[in-house]
Amino acid sequence: MFDESSGMSFKELFSPLTNKKAIIWIIVIGFIVFGNMLFNDFVWDDKISILFSTQARQVPILQLFEPNLFNETYYRPVAAIYFTFFYSLFGSQTFFYHFFQLISHIITTCAVFFLYKKFLQNNIAFIISLVFLIHPINVESVSYISSILNILFVLSGALGILLIFRKRTKLTTYFILCFLLLTALSIKESAILFFLMVTFLAILLKFKNKKYLFASLSGSAFIYFLIRFLVGKAFFGKTEIIQVPIMELSLTERVLQMPKIVFYYLKTFFFPKTLLIDQQWIVKKINLPDFYLPLFIDILFFATLSLIGLYIFRKKREIFITYLFFAIWFVAGLLLHLQIIPLNMTVADRWFYFPLIGLLGLIGVWLQIIKIIKNHKYTFLTIAVIVICALSLRTIVRNSDWKDAISLYSHDLRAGGENYSIHINLGDELMRLNRLDEAKEHFQKSVELSPGQSINWSNLGVIYALQGDTFTAKKYLLKAIKNNSSFYPAYEKYGFILLKDKKFIEARNFLKRTIKKYPERPILYIFLAEAEYKSGNKSEALQAAYKAVQLDPSEYNRGIYNALKSNLPLD
Repeated sequence: MFDESSGMSFKELFSPLTNKKAIIWIIVIGFIVFGNMLFNDFVWDDKISILFSTQARQVPILQLFEPNLFNETYYRPVAAIYFTFFYSLFGSQTFFYHFFQLISHIITTCAVFFLYKKFLQNNIAFIISLVFLIHPINVESVSYISSILNILFVLSGALGILLIFRKRTKLTTYFILCFLLLTALSIKESAILFFLMVTFLAILLKFKNKKYLFASLSGSAFIYFLIRFLVGKAFFGKTEIIQVPIMELSLTERVLQMPKIVFYYLKTFFFPKTLLIDQQWIVKKINLPDFYLPLFIDILFFATLSLIGLYIFRKKREIFITYLFFAIWFVAGLLLHLQIIPLNMTVADRWFYFPLIGLLGLIGVWLQIIKIIKNHKYTFLTIAVIVICALSLRTIVRNSDWKDAISLYSHDLRAGGENYSIHINLGDELMRLNRLDEAKEHFQKSVELSPGQSINWSNLGVIYALQGDTFTAKKYLLKAIKNNSSFYPAYEKYGFILLKDKKFIEARNFLKRTIKKYPERPILYIFLAEAEYKSGNKSEALQAAYKAVQLDPSEYNRGIYNALKSNLPLD
């Protein structure tokens, strides 16, 4: 194929490495490595965000900026717009979600390549961009539909940074930058990192029109917080209803987790053998494997980072600012996920999507200062091909774990050991398939591993209810409420079981008390409507159903309301 008669040799596919060739190779390799995830199913939170979410079916755009599923713990209206738009077009056809996610990752990689090119040699920029493209730690960001936010916020921010490198900046450039940063913030709060990087870059490039640049930064931040507080009513300090071990620790206790957290990301970057979701581990005591050894390796790594930086400052000062830029990028991205502000997991591979760009940039600087391509060209290329092939193979294998929920949860339980949260997820999936005995085993195991949770007791109660033992079901649901009085799903399920037991008066009284605590939960009003109706209070039933429709105008809720309004019997 690549002989003289065809007019092109294999070498010419890469050399000289033009932008067009680099982009084509990024696209081709991206589809080769991630192609097997295109037909994967919804997994993990995908079903909550898309399939089971009435928010994903709302069409009015303005409503998506108001309080909803995506704007409860955080404020991410773009996520609501994104999933609403895709659901309106494709429903539950996962191929299109995966396809756009892969395209977004490829475009982000192209943006990262052009960013690296601003600082590094073309060949080095291309190689480390390929590593970013195919690295297994990015599987969670690319194969997990709900993680599209990580890709989109990095893409928006990276495009904003590339704008600054334009030789001629017009006033429109600053408006575009403001829009990109506002979009990035509305996708994910982690975009605040790009404000830091843009500021540093302005200092680095000795930007002349700093007042316009900082007007763009402050303008995008002002508009974001204005919309967040006034429209979204999303204030800080909200916590998730599900208990998370790392969130229950004090700041001092969370500091003890930091050495192992940093070690996890470094280990997974250099040797991505074990890749797991939903990691909820915590370091309970200071010991050698969980604290001192990770701390030693972390110190060794950052000491090496500092010594190389010192060497570059003394011997290669012209590239020191580049090294410092990527070091700040890496460290800032890492600091944001070190549990200074508690997050909903201890570590997550998708959180390394931003820091990975900085770490690879540092490696690119190292490769450039030792002139490895110039002095050892073929050795370097051989090693690079081996590394990229090995990482690609690992990514392809990991993509297959994500083919469906049961495959993913079962694999990660085998590979990572006991995890109360994954037992809950697997049990929940089995329960949906009516495999109740198997589901019960996983919920019971979750209770054994973490008896202080609410969701495992609640789901175990549902299993007993489905099997006809409503007495045990109510006991476990009350246990869930005792563990966490803010866990409203347990209240909803308890009210449902009271209706199932035909205890309508008790159900009515319980639901009225619960509604005072959770007045925005439409399902509570639907249950109350049935309790009132079966108690002979049709007027009160109609009022409750009307309130449910106001909160959630779904077809089901409207059907209940219309049935009551027309004096039709409720089934």
